[in-house]
Amino acid sequence: RAAGAPASSPAAGAGAEEEVEISESFGTISEFFFLTLRALHVVGPCRILKDYHKCSNELYHMQQRLQAAGDSIEEAMSMEGEMNLLFEKRLCYEVAFQDLTLLDDMLKFARLASRWLLKLANAPATIVPLPSPAAKMFTMVPEFCFEVVLDTIKLVAQTMPSVLELLALPILHDFCNFLMAFASSHEHIKSPHLRGHFLEVMSYLIPRGRNQGFEHEGGNLCTLFQEHSISVNSLIPTLTQFYIDIEVTGSHNQFYEKFQYRSYMGDLLLYVAQFPVYLASIQKESEDMDKFIRFVNMMLNDITLHLDEALERIPKIRKLELERQSPEWNAKTDEEKAEAEKSLKDLEANVHHYLKSSSQSLKIMRLLSEKTVAPFLSDDLINRMGVFINSVIGKIAGKKTMELKVSNPEKIGFKPKDMLTYLTEICMNLAVSEHEFAMAVVKDAGFYDHSTLVKVGNLLSTHALKDVDFIKRFVKFTATCKQCETEAMELDDALGEIPSEFEDVLTNELMKDPVLLPTSGNILDRTTVVRHLLSDETDPFNRQRLTIDMLEPQVELKQRIQEFVAKRKLDASTGSALSE
Repeated sequence: RAAGAPASSPAAGAGAEEEVEISESFGTISEFFFLTLRALHVVGPCRILKDYHKCSNELYHMQQRLQAAGDSIEEAMSMEGEMNLLFEKRLCYEVAFQDLTLLDDMLKFARLASRWLLKLANAPATIVPLPSPAAKMFTMVPEFCFEVVLDTIKLVAQTMPSVLELLALPILHDFCNFLMAFASSHEHIKSPHLRGHFLEVMSYLIPRGRNQGFEHEGGNLCTLFQEHSISVNSLIPTLTQFYIDIEVTGSHNQFYEKFQYRSYMGDLLLYVAQFPVYLASIQKESEDMDKFIRFVNMMLNDITLHLDEALERIPKIRKLELERQSPEWNAKTDEEKAEAEKSLKDLEANVHHYLKSSSQSLKIMRLLSEKTVAPFLSDDLINRMGVFINSVIGKIAGKKTMELKVSNPEKIGFKPKDMLTYLTEICMNLAVSEHEFAMAVVKDAGFYDHSTLVKVGNLLSTHALKDVDFIKRFVKFTATCKQCETEAMELDDALGEIPSEFEDVLTNELMKDPVLLPTSGNILDRTTVVRHLLSDETDPFNRQRLTIDMLEPQVELKQRIQEFVAKRKLDASTGSALSE
């Protein structure tokens, strides 16, 4: 399919009136260029990497089988020949990866192809934004032309990253121009997977340590993101927009694919956030409140899901570990032991994956809440942030903490002290409006537990997780939460039984800002329906398309609710005064 063509339509629309002028000469571009593109697509870097990883995985699993075989000499000998062939095959690939001349030629061709693609898109001197609509000739370019460039950079980054370190800045800038121009243009690259591939490859340009193959302390990659002006201006908006766009792709694997792409985006965001120019870009991006709130809301969805999945599995790991230490373990058959060991390894791998993703997202949340607090304290997010902080702290430091104690927490990436530190830092970032955020924290009585917050304050002090001033601020905030809890209980007592017309039909709570859903005719509190719409723009009652701007405020009903609350408060205060 052509890169600029919709997934559901052919590259050139049937009956299109516009004629495409085909130049008799592409300058230096010849048939050899297109033959090379096609050849690299069929047997090039993508195929090489897949085969190499497949070979490595097969070798790993065979080594696992060999270890499980124990003293079985017969089984070991039967696998020896196959393992030797796999070793030879992998070494052949690794020899090819060491061919610097071949890698250099491939990178030169990838650079040529990237500039050719930008030329076809009629990229201006500033590269971004690309002109709209997409040029007709550009819409006819097959997606594999882009993939060849991306896979070449990926191949070098994963096999010989030191080659990338030594590339001249003009070459790196050309690659960044290509990556940023097309990653930021939904009109030119309609496939969300291909746009995700652009950002994935962008993350491979982050300089890393020697243990990951970087031998020159990053080389020119160290200054690339700071000096590339297009990235400085466009990377953050591109990341936030794509985080939203990848939520729904239409693929049967979209639920899992979105987390993979968002992981690459998280790497990029956390890396560039160390540079002041990108922090300024984050603050500017947060001024688009609707977009930024959707971005944060989806990140909250991801963190909540991953933490729930991890914390649900850790007690199962603990149970299996205790089972191995019990006298009953020796009574099990070898098959039962092997099955239990396999279950344990699977659980550990899953938990490690979920906790790694959670940790990355918490770091991003801490960064964003530190640099721009207004979206987090908006009516659309503040209550959700309060419930989130409460629920996660309760799971990590609450009454069921013992269920999370395993023999080797580092093995599964479980670092509760670090997680508590991130959560309390996010909490204090939002506590600039102390009373308002404290009310959000205590709003959901099912999650709020004052004793748990007190315990967290003690843990911060006992383990020296934060400095004295921070701990004092947190203790003060917990006291404010206790005060707000008392206020909330008094208000509930004062309101008494709430008329059904004033209740949100989904939460059964008193509405503050009732709105009509025109697609179904139901009335909900704005915070309830907006929370749903930030993740899924459909009416929760009939699944018809519904957006936030379509909601109809119910002014008269809101006024009646306010009068009801004011009257009940007055009656309660009058009754209290009389009783005294």
